[in-house]
Amino acid sequence: MGKQVFGIVGGVIAAILFISVNVVANNSLRSARIDLTEQSLFTLSSGSTNIASNIDEELHLYYYFSKGAARQFQEVVDYERRVRDVLEEYVRRSDGKIVLEVIDPEPFSENEERAVRDGIAGIQTMTDTLYFGMCGTNATDDRQVIPFFGERVGGGISFAAKERFLEYDISRLLHSLAHPQKAVVGVLSSLPLEGAAPPNPMMPQQQQQQLPRWKFLDQLSNFYDVRMLDTSSAEIDSDLDALVLVHPREFSDTLQYAIDQYVMRGGKLVAFVDPNCDADMSNADPSNPMGQFGKSKASDLNKLFKAWGFEVVPNKVVGDYDNGVQIQVRGADGRAVPVNYVAWVQLGDDALDREDPVTSLLQNLLVITAGSLRATAGATTTFTPLVETSENSMEIDVGRFLFQPNPQEMLESFVSGKTPLPVAARISGETASAFPDGPPSGAPAAEHLAASNGPIHVITVADADMLADQWWLRENVVAGFNFGSRVISDNCDLLVHSIENLTGGEDLISIRARGKFSRPFDRVDEIERDARRRFTDKQQELQRKMQAAEEEIAKLGQERDPNDPNAQFLFSPEQQAAYENALETRTTLRRQLRDVQHDMDKDINALGRKLKAINIFAVPVLVSILAIGLGIWRVQRRGQ
Repeated sequence: MGKQVFGIVGGVIAAILFISVNVVANNSLRSARIDLTEQSLFTLSSGSTNIASNIDEELHLYYYFSKGAARQFQEVVDYERRVRDVLEEYVRRSDGKIVLEVIDPEPFSENEERAVRDGIAGIQTMTDTLYFGMCGTNATDDRQVIPFFGERVGGGISFAAKERFLEYDISRLLHSLAHPQKAVVGVLSSLPLEGAAPPNPMMPQQQQQQLPRWKFLDQLSNFYDVRMLDTSSAEIDSDLDALVLVHPREFSDTLQYAIDQYVMRGGKLVAFVDPNCDADMSNADPSNPMGQFGKSKASDLNKLFKAWGFEVVPNKVVGDYDNGVQIQVRGADGRAVPVNYVAWVQLGDDALDREDPVTSLLQNLLVITAGSLRATAGATTTFTPLVETSENSMEIDVGRFLFQPNPQEMLESFVSGKTPLPVAARISGETASAFPDGPPSGAPAAEHLAASNGPIHVITVADADMLADQWWLRENVVAGFNFGSRVISDNCDLLVHSIENLTGGEDLISIRARGKFSRPFDRVDEIERDARRRFTDKQQELQRKMQAAEEEIAKLGQERDPNDPNAQFLFSPEQQAAYENALETRTTLRRQLRDVQHDMDKDINALGRKLKAINIFAVPVLVSILAIGLGIWRVQRRGQ
């Protein structure tokens, strides 16, 4: 009886201890987490952690997810778990400054109307509308939205393009809410970006056609406080969040020094430098139309760039045989013929760095007589190409573009360098000033920095023409009426994304692409590829034999004895034997072809059986052996 009571009491105590441990763990270890994914997908980077932990005001995140509509998409359900886990990690890191509200916008409900008001994009499925996005607000009711965490591709939903930048997108949203004021962006250019009347002493001023304002400035003004700077100035405003240079031609030493010191102080720079800017009409003389030919249209900041660890290759224009734009040129007979102009280059998916947030979502860029960039020897900075030509590229002497260039001749004389050429790049790291001996004469008196006071952040593009309206916009003009514009390339987006990334501060700049959440069965894919390689040759051989057998049957069916009145119905004994043999061969070959198809799945099925055996039998057996071994060890120890 004593043993029975002892057993009951022991069981009750064990149950109490079990519940107590779980209660204590649930309260004291709630924030304890272990991320065992290969690339720590559920662990925030240091940049995101800093953004979440340095929020000064309460931010509200309204996370919309349609549970009912998502049930038909297992991929959506799985990915939603990751999104929610990552959002909850931001909440944990914010020390209560981020408030997350999860909302299920069921059909025809107030929550669905709320989702629409908040700018969440609904995707129509076979049954319902799927909402899967987030809206964030701050104390002053500023609003930032991620309309949808994926995208619609064909008849399904894909997260491939956005999942690797999930953390970046959320951190960017939080940073924008925490810093709602518009960033101040200075624009400095030798081109008449704001529009101007072209100089023509032969025509009265009122009769001259006004050059239009470049439309990329309007795009920037939608997002930033744009400030146009004067090239005659010797200073760069210290309150700029970013500086944009567009074709910085013949900048004075004092202006270059001001740019250098701005970057040394930690200022962010986006530079569009061009070895041959077709938009540059500064050499144009209306009284001598041919006078502009033969004169350089290059901008050069290599005095600064070389000190910072890179350069624009002097006097060279990139040509890309694979990505040249097709244009019409007049042939020898006077008729228009299509030619790939290797100096006008359309750069698509393969040319863009998918690991960098600046270029990750761009689709195509159109560059016009662009230059190439390269790192210099002994650089202390890191040079990361963002946009590159194909391997079938070469550098063309800029002199071939100073007069009327010949696209046909360039194509015929093309010699590939068999290496991609960087057209845009990110440069970061600590570096020395381009003016080690101090400011040049005429520069305003100020504290001189001989080296950067931290890592510099510069994005350089070796083309300025790409920002001209005709290379990224098309006007829809019908019968003299303008029906608006349509975007034909992502040239302007490259600039906007660059500024957005650089003005986000060191933390946002540091966030890069993460690993893929969806992990396919790589081993199964490898087995499938091996099986195809092994059996493809055999399959092709059997198909050749099958074709030969079919031809033999057809041939025998046509052979008839013209002297035999029954020849159209009967074969000779030899023909009959050959015909039956051909039929038997065809049957055998068909069976072998079916066997080949089945064999291709054999290895995969064998792997599946092996995994099932391990899960169903091997693991329980192993656990049982360990338990029995532990029991024997405890009995022996008790006996001792």
